[in-house]
Amino acid sequence: MAEKKPKQYRQPNPYILFLKDKMKNKGNKPVTEMMKKIGEEWKKLEEPEKKKWKNMAEKSKPIEYKPRKSKSPKSKTKTKRKPGAYALFVKDKMKNRGNKPVTEMMKKIGEEWKKLEEPEKKKWKNMAEKL
Repeated sequence: MAEKKPKQYRQPNPYILFLKDKMKNKGNKPVTEMMKKIGEEWKKLEEPEKKKWKNMAEKSKPIEYKPRKSKSPKSKTKTKRKPGAYALFVKDKMKNRGNKPVTEMMKKIGEEWKKLEEPEKKKWKNMAEKL
């Protein structure tokens, strides 16, 4: 049986308490709009008023919170796909590009690939299968 992780608690900060209080009177307004207004209101509060919220935060009970899930790092063992015939063709042609822009070269290479006869394409396909 898997172990249950203990619940995590932390003190609410003054802004969170202020936010919760103001959100009660939200009405039908969009949340984003309300959050902007509340944030501006908080910034304009005088220090004595903020101190009131700080005291409330210190006196309040710790609240449970769920930590954000961290993004799992990508697996380094992931196998790469084998390059296709066209990818090999492009790689070969790009060796000779010199100082030409990549976009210009890709257009030319694409046109060349379309004009290639089937026996030539077959050569590249066979090379791709061997990898």
